[in-house]
Amino acid sequence: MMPNATKETVLEQLVATAIRAPSGDNTQPWHFVLDRGRNRIAVYVDEAKDRSPMNAGQHMAAIACGAAVENMLRMAGDRGWEARLEARSDAALAVISLEHAGEDGDANGKAEETIASRVTNRRLYDGRPTSPELLARLKSETPVLENVSTHWIDGPERLLQLASVMGRADGLIYSEKPRRRAILSHIRFDAACDAEVEDGLSVSSLEASAAELIAIRTMFRGPNWLFKLSGAPHLLGLRACKLVKSASGLCMVVAPEAPRTPYMDLLVGRAMQRAWLSLHASGLAVQPMMSLVVLESLLNQGDPELMGSHEDEISRALCTEFRALIPEVGNGRPAFLMRFGFAPPPSGRTGRRLLSAVTTVVSS
Repeated sequence: MMPNATKETVLEQLVATAIRAPSGDNTQPWHFVLDRGRNRIAVYVDEAKDRSPMNAGQHMAAIACGAAVENMLRMAGDRGWEARLEARSDAALAVISLEHAGEDGDANGKAEETIASRVTNRRLYDGRPTSPELLARLKSETPVLENVSTHWIDGPERLLQLASVMGRADGLIYSEKPRRRAILSHIRFDAACDAEVEDGLSVSSLEASAAELIAIRTMFRGPNWLFKLSGAPHLLGLRACKLVKSASGLCMVVAPEAPRTPYMDLLVGRAMQRAWLSLHASGLAVQPMMSLVVLESLLNQGDPELMGSHEDEISRALCTEFRALIPEVGNGRPAFLMRFGFAPPPSGRTGRRLLSAVTTVVSS
């Protein structure tokens, strides 16, 4: 539990909680401007942190910032502080304004503890089903958020069908060298395997075998023809398929088809983080499975440089097949997807950059 808050420390405490949010490959694409005079925090997307094809349009970065915002709102509520979220039309993605933030009040610390211990678990899960009571509680804790809805998918037959298309999408994501290069650049082979690296992914957090790590370091750097000839895309797809099959279920966040604005991405991030924290508090392991969502995003960008030759047609077919299996989407679009289930703790986790690296303090 943090010490009693003062006007000089409240904002820093909130941002320290915000940066525990998940982000693609732990890129942490956010920056916070702390206005102590007005007791406000402005949230910005740091576009320089992730320029990979998977973050085309900075959609994944804005989603990560949304998760960070959700962390701050939860901590404020836990502390009994009054926090107001304002969407912004200028460069800031959002602003959080605080009132009555001088005391801890009836804080119980549960939100902070859950946020701090939340982690990505890439292990195989044990396939155990979740109880109807648990699913009902998860649904009740993830209501619709400004037209962004959260859906829970379970049942072995549905997971088997979805595992096939999700596995093929994973193989396709790795089939182009720019995307492989981006993924490889975020794996911290330069650090100890179990180090909680401040930026990027620790090797142990990948849950990869020694042979798989060698393949990642060698084949990911090779030309496309060699990568495809080796059968690596198929093997990576099979691995993703196996991961989905081992899950108890999938959690899907659905957003409206339009508008695809940064603020809508922020709402997706908030909804995703709500679900993840509820799952974690219930003792369940979680891993984002975003290949299909990324493929849809790449298609919508309409930039031929982001898609490989003949990849456009294959991607559209996969996305169409996926949508046919998830009627929950309705007239919306799948905006975030993660698997959940029961598993031992992960072999490793990641750290975060220093607070000073992601904040600017002003006094107005």
